[in-house]
Amino acid sequence: MSMCLQKYVTFGAGEQSTLYNLYAVANHFGSMSSGHYTASVSDGLNGQWNHFDDTRTSVIHESQVTTPAAYLLFFVRTQRGIE
Repeated sequence: MSMCLQKYVTFGAGEQSTLYNLYAVANHFGSMSSGHYTASVSDGLNGQWNHFDDTRTSVIHESQVTTPAAYLLFFVRTQRGIE
């Protein structure tokens, strides 16, 4: 999953890319005062998504990564230029 931030990014010296790839999502289930957290993280080597829930881990499809429970999204800027 990618996001282009060209309209919102100003460049520093030598920077060209405005394309960011999602690599992790923290999820929160519950209320403001209590709840449960899970995480989904992309394995950068093979593009596989892994879901972590306490002591359980599982491989999930990319379509299952972003849900209404998404609390924090983590992106990394690609090394490619503007596309």
